[in-house]
Amino acid sequence: MPPPTRSNKGMSIDCPRVFARFASIALQSLVPFSCPCGESGLHLCDECAGEFSRGTVWVEGVCEGVCEARPSADGRELEIAPAFRVATLAEYEGRAKSAILDYKNGGHFALANYLGPLLADALTELSEGCMHRHVIVPVPSRAEAVRRRGEDHMRLLAESVGAHARVGVAPALVLSGMSQHSRTKRERARGTERVIGPKRVAEWEGMRGMRAVILDDVVTTGSTLKKTSDALEALGVRTCAALTIASARLPRANTPSLPV
Repeated sequence: MPPPTRSNKGMSIDCPRVFARFASIALQSLVPFSCPCGESGLHLCDECAGEFSRGTVWVEGVCEGVCEARPSADGRELEIAPAFRVATLAEYEGRAKSAILDYKNGGHFALANYLGPLLADALTELSEGCMHRHVIVPVPSRAEAVRRRGEDHMRLLAESVGAHARVGVAPALVLSGMSQHSRTKRERARGTERVIGPKRVAEWEGMRGMRAVILDDVVTTGSTLKKTSDALEALGVRTCAALTIASARLPRANTPSLPV
């Protein structure tokens, strides 16, 4: 199935560039490779792939960072509820964690070809809740992190998901400010936060009124997803859901859920 071409101003999948990038990643097959678990000859073995193939799990109930205060139905009080739904494929532990770290920091970018179709299937389920046309918005990484890794791993993954799901990828966002590790606890408490915004504002012209599905690798509290959603809101793009490869926590039978 060929990936879609330009379908709206500011929203496209650049086919030649995407194919060139995936061709370059395919060259990894010319050198010895192995699954993150160590099994040789496979980029992702069946057992590791199975960690991401157990079905979509809704985790906004354990992601306090995506919550916001809303008026109750009778308007007499405020209630806390998730701003949007969050879905994930796996819990961030064991084989799933090893695969994500190998993809993100280990230079094993060929895994985008394996994770992309799995996320595309989940995106199809998410899309049922997006009544408007929607785009994929990858959470941005710091420029120095992209240079260190040699690739924008989230944008690469978003392009793989978009190609399989036939959904466009939104123009790039950028992350500015100090890294999480560079800031002291006092700076974090004082609100010295990283800022998410458009890389080129002009590229977002014509996107106003569209809906977005935010894509990230791992969700912990959901605060990064919410900040990305807030940045999109300022650009006139509403978030209908978020999708991640894994979550630091999954809902348990004995874990109280946040209201949805």
